[in-house]
Amino acid sequence: MKLTGTFYFIGEKEDLLESIDEAITNYNRKGVSCNKHDGALLKAYCHAAMKVLDTYFASDLRAVRKCRRHFEKLSFSDSLDLVPLGFLDVSDTLNNLKTIVKDSVKISDMPSCKDMLELSVEDAVSVANDFNSERNSKGLITIGLLGKKIGDIITVADIRSYYKESLDGLQREIDEENGQPSVTEAFLLAKFKCELGYCHKAIIKTGVGVFKGVHDLVRQADDDIEAFRMMESGQVTVNS
Repeated sequence: MKLTGTFYFIGEKEDLLESIDEAITNYNRKGVSCNKHDGALLKAYCHAAMKVLDTYFASDLRAVRKCRRHFEKLSFSDSLDLVPLGFLDVSDTLNNLKTIVKDSVKISDMPSCKDMLELSVEDAVSVANDFNSERNSKGLITIGLLGKKIGDIITVADIRSYYKESLDGLQREIDEENGQPSVTEAFLLAKFKCELGYCHKAIIKTGVGVFKGVHDLVRQADDDIEAFRMMESGQVTVNS
C-alpha cells in the first residue's frame, strides 16, 4: 500500500521501529503458498500490523485509519489466491511506515522562525538567508508529512513553504471526507498556522522573501500564534 497523508506517532522511535521489525520478522516469509495455513498466517500478520498502528500511532488521523482499514480488509479476505500478494502488501506497507518513522523528529524539533523574532534585524537577516547552518539544521522531519529534508530548507521562505504545504495537505485530507478535524488534526492545523505566523512576521522583520499580501497575513499571525499557545497550555480544549 502506498502511504499518503499525515502520520503522527506517540512514544519512543526506537520502540516503534523494534515493534515493526518484530512483526516483519515473525510473519514475513519466502515461499508463501495459496493454502489455508498460509492464509491463517496472513491474517495473523495483518493483526500484528494493526497492533503496531493501534499502539503507537494517533488513531484519529485519517491516514492512520486508512492504513488500518487496509490491513483489516486483507485480514477479512478468504481468497487463498491472494495470500502471496497479501504477504508482500503487508511487508511493503510496514517497511514504508518504518521509513516514515526513521525520517521523523519530534514536533518540538521542527524548524521555526520564532527565535528570529528575538534577534537583531542584522542577525535575523543572516539566519533568514541561511537557515541551513549547522546551528539550525535538525535532521529530517516527517510526522508523516512524508519527508522533506530540513537540509532542503535554506531560507525563511522555505520554512514557510514547508508549513503551507503541510497545512494545505492536512486540510485537504479533512475536506475530502467532508469532516471536522479530530483532536490530533486540530492540534496539527493550529501548529502549522502558528508557525506560518512566525514566518510571516520574520519576513516582515527581515525583508527577506517578501511577497504580495504578506502584510495582510501578519494581521492574522498574532491570533494564530496565541491560539496555539493557549491550546498547548491547555487553556483551550478541542472536541472531536
